[in-house]
Amino acid sequence: MRKLISEQGTIEKQYAIFAGKWRRYHGLGTFRHLGDIKTIVKNIRDIFLLFIGFWQSFFILLSWRPAVVFVKGGYVGLPVGLAAALLRVPIVTHDSDSIPGLTNRILSRFTKLMAVGLPVEFYEHYYPKSKTRFTGTPIRPEFLNMNSQTKITAREQLDVKENDKVVAIIGGSLGAIRLNEAVLDNLSKFLSDPSLHLLWVVGNRQYNELQKRVENLGADRYRLHIYPFTLELDRLVAAADVVVSRAGATSIAELAAAKKPTILVPNPYLAGGHQLVNAESLTSAEAALVITEDQLLANPLVLSEEIFMLLDDQSLKNKLAYNIHSLTISNAATRIVTVIHEAVNK
Repeated sequence: MRKLISEQGTIEKQYAIFAGKWRRYHGLGTFRHLGDIKTIVKNIRDIFLLFIGFWQSFFILLSWRPAVVFVKGGYVGLPVGLAAALLRVPIVTHDSDSIPGLTNRILSRFTKLMAVGLPVEFYEHYYPKSKTRFTGTPIRPEFLNMNSQTKITAREQLDVKENDKVVAIIGGSLGAIRLNEAVLDNLSKFLSDPSLHLLWVVGNRQYNELQKRVENLGADRYRLHIYPFTLELDRLVAAADVVVSRAGATSIAELAAAKKPTILVPNPYLAGGHQLVNAESLTSAEAALVITEDQLLANPLVLSEEIFMLLDDQSLKNKLAYNIHSLTISNAATRIVTVIHEAVNK
């Protein structure tokens, strides 16, 4: 993340502080958490890191005296937000997921306004409606301008024929082990279709291992495009007929803007189960298909079955593309700036 920020060249100042992460895992009961000694030790250590980070943030904000502090969420934002609250600096938070993160929930008692990525009704159990503003989730502009020509251009860059089938499977920068294993189980079925290309973002952790595991594919290897991580994700999405993705809010927002028929495989272990809720929201809106990890474990071939079914059903593809695109907020960044100005002027 620090490298990405540095490369942008638009951030005036950067500060490094300590921060403590409270580790808890969705679906694990209290006794399972209490029995995880390693996690307990890390959590105790990170309480002290949070305390140090709070005082670091306090003195940085004291010398800088910002007009407002914007917290996107995540554990790094907690010491900064608490320091801002002590100094009575207005705070604005933003939640992309349908369930607010722990940091923003803690800060909510001090926050001036809460910007949210989904309609306000999703957050009524967490935030007062009078302080909540629906802004959407900012995404890169490349996803907002996709059309038939960008699809043709992306395929040319990837050396894929215009009329071939293209499936993009995106597990994220760190990858998705269970999803990657399911892809391996289905690889022969995918490549049995001579017109299908697979664009597979496997994550940095498994990239070298998976490269070795697919090196004996022979002539079919050219139709399998493996990436550890790519900053040109928009090109892969543009080229695809169908996208398989985790159910993070930003990923969903990008796919909605790109108007792509989508199959979501939510991570069930993230805190709060927010990806499960995100996926459920899209399912209820008939905006995506969902495959759970339990389904993948029980029958890995469900992945290829759903993909081929969707590729062959033009009516369903059109419906999913239309419904997911209806969730797009194209000016989310501008809306957030408006909320920040509102907080400063309150």
